[in-house]
Amino acid sequence: DRLSSLTPPSLVGVGEKLTDSALRAALARTGPVHRTYLQVRMPKYRMTTQQVDALRDHFIRVDRVPELVPDPMRERRKLQDAHQELATVGPRLVTPDGFGCTSCHQIGSLIPDKAPVNARGPNLSMLGTRIRREWFERLVREPLRVLPGVEMPSLQIPVRGVLNNQLDLQIASLWNILNNRGFQPPDPNPTQWVRD
Repeated sequence: DRLSSLTPPSLVGVGEKLTDSALRAALARTGPVHRTYLQVRMPKYRMTTQQVDALRDHFIRVDRVPELVPDPMRERRKLQDAHQELATVGPRLVTPDGFGCTSCHQIGSLIPDKAPVNARGPNLSMLGTRIRREWFERLVREPLRVLPGVEMPSLQIPVRGVLNNQLDLQIASLWNILNNRGFQPPDPNPTQWVRD
């Protein structure tokens, strides 16, 4: 597993993936380390603020998918995000009884110790501080299309009995709970889930 811990994560589409501020912090190496289980680190270069901003702007210009048509889902998402039920089912969706995020990703203090290093993903806590929601939604629906070679299942089938089996709502709920400061996933082996 040492070789896996020395393999850097893909930088494909990094300008599309990261928020502007997270991309700048990564280039300047001022942000925290998100994949603590990797032994490889990006080198730190002596760059001026202008050079870092020019590099950030380049990645955004080259990688970011332009919004050609206004997103009809944006207003719907705002309404969905405010819906009380989204907050109550989010914790289940990160567990193996939902989409299984905790199998490979750290969330809060829960670390996926059984996942091999080459299959581990980054910490998902407060994901929206560094990852753009548009990229996240494309990734979870078709991971291999967004990051070729990534070991991650696609979310194509909704979790039964949750939010009227609506995958869009479930993904919105997943995004919301991952961006809830202080969120700790429930016990990975509950005796049962109570359904509404």
